[in-house]
Amino acid sequence: MMYHSNPKQLAALMADLDKEINMNETFANQFKAVEAPAQRGMRSVRDRNFIVVSMHEDGTFSMSKNPVVHTNSTSANDARVSLAKLNPGTAYITMQFCGGSLVPRVVGVAEF
Repeated sequence: MMYHSNPKQLAALMADLDKEINMNETFANQFKAVEAPAQRGMRSVRDRNFIVVSMHEDGTFSMSKNPVVHTNSTSANDARVSLAKLNPGTAYITMQFCGGSLVPRVVGVAEF
């Protein structure tokens, strides 16, 4: 370990170390931000959470790209009623996650 008796040198080294730590934390946070949505989505399915979707006149459903996920039916039903009041004439439905499937992507192997 290296010791410095010069306070200015020590302060400069500490500032460089702080920058490196902040850069590493920023990278870690960016990595978490990319990974987090998929993890949250899978956790929502596992926990059988709820979302609110709209239903069109032809019977098809649509939802936000990033829907609010509710952990209980009371919260989801309250949101459904609020959305219906805000958008008269549009039907809203509470749906509960009940399962999911994921088939891993296969990377092709070049022929020899």
